[in-house]
Amino acid sequence: VLRMVPFFAIGISLGLLTVWLEKHHVGAQGAEWSLSIIERGLLAGRIVWFYAGKLVWPAELIFFYPRWAMDDRQIWQYLFPISALAVLVALWSVRSVIGRGPLAAVLIFVGVLFPALGFFDVYPFRYSYVADHFQYHASIALIALLAAIVYQIVTSLRTLPQRQAVVVLWMVASISVVFLSTLTFRHSRAYHGLESIYRDTLAKNPAAWGATSNLTDHFLALKRYDEAIAVAEEGLAASPEIASTHNTMGAALLTTTLSGVIDLPTVEKSIGYFRATLQIEPNYQEALFNLATALSLLNRHDEAIVHYRSLLEVIPSDIDAQAGLAKSLIVTGQMDQAIPMLNSVLTNKPDDPTALHGMGLVKAQQGATDQAIELFRAALLGDERLIGVRYDLAGALVAKGEMTEARDQYLAVVKNQPWNARALNNLGIVYMNLDEKDRAIQQFSHAIAQDPSYQQAQDNLQRAQQLLSDSERKIQDQ
Repeated sequence: VLRMVPFFAIGISLGLLTVWLEKHHVGAQGAEWSLSIIERGLLAGRIVWFYAGKLVWPAELIFFYPRWAMDDRQIWQYLFPISALAVLVALWSVRSVIGRGPLAAVLIFVGVLFPALGFFDVYPFRYSYVADHFQYHASIALIALLAAIVYQIVTSLRTLPQRQAVVVLWMVASISVVFLSTLTFRHSRAYHGLESIYRDTLAKNPAAWGATSNLTDHFLALKRYDEAIAVAEEGLAASPEIASTHNTMGAALLTTTLSGVIDLPTVEKSIGYFRATLQIEPNYQEALFNLATALSLLNRHDEAIVHYRSLLEVIPSDIDAQAGLAKSLIVTGQMDQAIPMLNSVLTNKPDDPTALHGMGLVKAQQGATDQAIELFRAALLGDERLIGVRYDLAGALVAKGEMTEARDQYLAVVKNQPWNARALNNLGIVYMNLDEKDRAIQQFSHAIAQDPSYQQAQDNLQRAQQLLSDSERKIQDQ
């Protein structure tokens, strides 16, 4: 026994280290892990029976199982731990009759499972208290016990005539093999790919919001936007009390509109979902970032700054949040705060598009137009969808007198943001410089249609119409 002490000491130490990492590094803390000690006992009993049941009857296996609602006021939940203890007491009582093997097998099963019984907080409990792979090591004990039971049954068949015994054995073996093979074949089809596994999960457990989020992200990555939104809507309807479902819905809408023509009402709608997420879980990191991003897209940078700062209070090292905050600070005239932050981001991530964009804005304001253009181009290499970068690149190109490329950049902007009155007005100015007055008038008119109070566009339209009229009169005089 003494020779085993070092192994137990090492195992327990590493186990406690894992528990600490799960809580303080991975994030297994908060309301979702706030079970009372009694509820943890109830949970442990239920988990033991769940895993034992799946070994004996391995049907309806799910990637994300339903997350049980533990409540120590519900009497029926006490049946699980009480019955589990009763089994142990019974096996102890009859050990002189059936031997110590069954008791040892059950104790090993429960002992190996102990870290996953709910007494320690692990991050996967956020999704479900059980997962098939949690019992892989523990299962060998019950499998050995079941094998021993089968052997005893086979041995008892020796009392039958040999032919009958052989027939019974073959029937039982054949039925078992066919049954298990069928279950294996059916379940293996779910693992054909990401879509199949998450669809299988949601078909069996519609409230599996983790599967909803992952499947939505999968469809967004494949640019299957309608399917992504549909899945997110179903997930939100199934689990409206879960913060993640609101964030997933907002992210699906925001990503979809950023992929094509940016629709302002859709962006506003996504903001509503992000705010709903934060009402449920105020420090939800992804929602804080998404909300800040959406607000900055609408040029509501003062609000965006608040949420970027909130995120950085939770994760001070978040590079994306630092870059986003720096850019919003520049836009709101707080360049002194932004520059050190941009330098820090670019030191750690030299190709960060948002930071490159922000530094480009700094250079543009400092009059270093060539450097600004270079930085804007570098940002677009990182993410060509950044319409704000194209807008600022076009402005820098105008300042340098490169009207043809400036026109192309503004055209890309208004294609994605047909509501952007400033871009429409600036495109009109570029057309005026290119001596294309008809097109300039068209763009100024579009700008006024989007913002009837836009005085500069009105003045430009009037001037363009006057110049066009003068040109036509000169032609007629000739």
